[in-house]
Amino acid sequence: MLAPMAYYRAAFMWQVQLAAVVILFPICLVIAAFSGCDLRRRGDKHACRDGAADKCMAVGTFYEARTDGLIATMLSNAVTAEDYYDSACKLGKVDGCARVGHMIVVGAYDSIADPHVTRRQGLKALAKACDGGVSSACSELADASEPADAVPVLSKACNRGDKDACGKLITALTATDPTR
Repeated sequence: MLAPMAYYRAAFMWQVQLAAVVILFPICLVIAAFSGCDLRRRGDKHACRDGAADKCMAVGTFYEARTDGLIATMLSNAVTAEDYYDSACKLGKVDGCARVGHMIVVGAYDSIADPHVTRRQGLKALAKACDGGVSSACSELADASEPADAVPVLSKACNRGDKDACGKLITALTATDPTR
């Protein structure tokens, strides 16, 4: 009577192990497929580390396009995009400065809960992009600043021919110095 009990126990354990493999293997494949996203841009990542700002932008754009959803949050795609845009900014690419500034200052990405780039650094990145001629960065910097701080930024953008900036400049000047 003891032998059949051991047989049933072994058969049951074998079924549990088989069921675990059948269930866990596809889950592991899905996780591996999503984590394989890092491998797709491996050459661009190496080039970025070697100082190619355009490659940093390509990797940042790749990850920023994949920031929606639970899997993207778990994989920290927004933080990775921010890191590569910040690298592009540090390498002198003003578009990278505009993107990292947008991600931090505008804060459109909820998954960046604890950014290592502070709001102050985001504002500096937007200022650098604005100085470099990116009009959207000027607009975002002005919107994030107090009216008195926004006047020089809007004035710069208005002098470049940005009509929206000219309208905002009038509003900011009225708020800070009505006689001017």
